[in-house]
This record gives sequence, C-alpha cells and structure tokens, in this order.
Amino acid sequence: MWRVVFCFVGNMQGSVTIEEFVDAIFAGASNSGQIWSHFLGWYEHRKDPNVLWLFFEDLKRDLRSSVLRIAKFLDMQPTEELVTKVCHMSHHSYMKDRQVKFDDHFVFDHVKAQIGLEGYKHRATKVRKSGGKVGEGKAALSEPILKRLREKWESI
Repeated sequence: MWRVVFCFVGNMQGSVTIEEFVDAIFAGASNSGQIWSHFLGWYEHRKDPNVLWLFFEDLKRDLRSSVLRIAKFLDMQPTEELVTKVCHMSHHSYMKDRQVKFDDHFVFDHVKAQIGLEGYKHRATKVRKSGGKVGEGKAALSEPILKRLREKWESI
C-alpha cells in the first residue's frame, strides 16, 4: 500500500519516509477513516453477490482468466476480440504509454493536508516503472514494520 501512496505523491524522495507513512496510516491519516475499518467493511461483504474480490496477484498470474471472471460477474458474454482488447489495455506497456489516464490528482488534492504535503502539486502516476511485481511491496518493508502490520491484523 505505501508504494501506491508514494507513487501517488510523486515518489518525493526524502519528503516522507516509509516509517512516517506507516505512523500516519496507524494514526488514521485518510480522508475516509481508518484503513482497517475500510478493509474489514469489505471483508464482511466478501460473499455478497454484488461484490467481486479480485487481487493484483490474480491479475498477474492469469490476466485473461481474471478478465473473464470480471465479465461473468458483470453478466457479460464478451467476444474473443473484446477479451483480447481488454487484456491488451490492461498491460503495463499500454498504461505506461497513457499515464495521464491513470492519474489521481483529484484524490491527492483532497488528502494532501492530512498526510503533511499541503504545498505539493500532484505530478505522479500510479503506473509503476517496474510494472508491479507480486511481493515487491512487502520485500521493501523492514521487519519492525512487518511486525507492526502482523500485530495489527491479529488484533482485529
């Protein structure tokens, strides 16, 4: 999650450390309340017929099957041509060439004061240079931060 937010604020090196970010998240820095409540709220609805749980790992493992799963959830019967097009447009290379379409400046403008970045202008994209790798976020976290996260999940 912190990697998404760092991309979100433009990966301003030196302005927010991972430790400061974690402290802010644990303190409730969000425009919509505690992140833990958000996760738990959706978890309670995981079996509702109008909720589809889909993970980044699912998309990375088998994009085509994930697209078909989404289509089924939406009660769609896409043609093979449409499935191919959706898969193409879901690839990192496609999004990288159109980064401005994946910009969340409106959200950033709303929360920047809460995360101590009042003076910054949004200048980032959520499209990562690496394309996103399963597990890369966790690998970047220190053991004390991982311990803190584990303890939080165990407490809720």
